[in-house]
Amino acid sequence: MNLKYLNRRYFLSWLGFGGLVAALQTVIAACAPKPNTTADAPSAAPTDAAPATAPEATSATDAGLLTVGTLADLDAQGSLVVESPEKVIVVRDPDNADGVLALTANCNHKNCTVGWSADSSQFICPCHESKFALDGTLLEGPATEPLQPLVATVDGDTILVTL
Repeated sequence: MNLKYLNRRYFLSWLGFGGLVAALQTVIAACAPKPNTTADAPSAAPTDAAPATAPEATSATDAGLLTVGTLADLDAQGSLVVESPEKVIVVRDPDNADGVLALTANCNHKNCTVGWSADSSQFICPCHESKFALDGTLLEGPATEPLQPLVATVDGDTILVTL
C-alpha cells in the first residue's frame, strides 16, 4: 500500500481493529481458568482449620521417607503440612499423646489442602467444607474420596513420613 493514499478513515479503522485485538487478548486471559486457584474458597475459614506449613520438608533417605518437621514445630503449630513432593498433613494423635498421624492432605473435590480442626478432631477442606475423620474416612462432602493414611514415625524430635 502506498502511504500517499492513506486517508484518515482507513487509518482509524486499522487503529480500531488493533485496539479490538488487544482488548480481546485481555478478555480471553481474564476468562481462562487458573491452574490451582482457590477463588471459590470461603474468605473466612475457621482459624483452627487453616493448615500450618512446616518450615522445611526434605527427603530423609532413598527409602521414600519425607522429613516433615519436628515435634516442637508440630506442638507449636497444631499441624504440619508439606506440599512437595506430595501433599501431607501431620497432627498429634488425640488418642495417644506421644503418637502422630499422617495423611494425604489433598481433598479430591478441588485439590485443596485440608486443614486440622483440633476442636472437632477432624480434617476440614477450606474450599467447600468437606470433613474427614482421623483415619481419613470421608464424613461429609462434596469430596467423594477419603484421605489416605500414611505411616509416620518419630526419630528423636524429627517426624518422618513414608510415602
